[in-house]
Amino acid sequence: MLGVIDGTSVLIETIPQSSGSHSVAADSKRNLIFVPQSAPVAVVGVGGDTTTVGAGICGSTNGCVAVYVHDIDKDKDHHDRDDRDRR
Repeated sequence: MLGVIDGTSVLIETIPQSSGSHSVAADSKRNLIFVPQSAPVAVVGVGGDTTTVGAGICGSTNGCVAVYVHDIDKDKDHHDRDDRDRR
């Protein structure tokens, strides 16, 4: 389960992840969150995902890295970005 908290550390959302997901990486400049999803145990054996969540996120049974994005409210967060960060 991936928990999302606000600026005051209040839990505002939880997002299901594969059973083997244990790491999270964040790019605060671009507001991206990266979470590896395990392939199913039927494919990789011990240590694989024992749920169907990872396959649902990845769209296959290969495993993947899920990338979540936080849409920036340009009125509030514009000061955090510079011209190099615009998409």
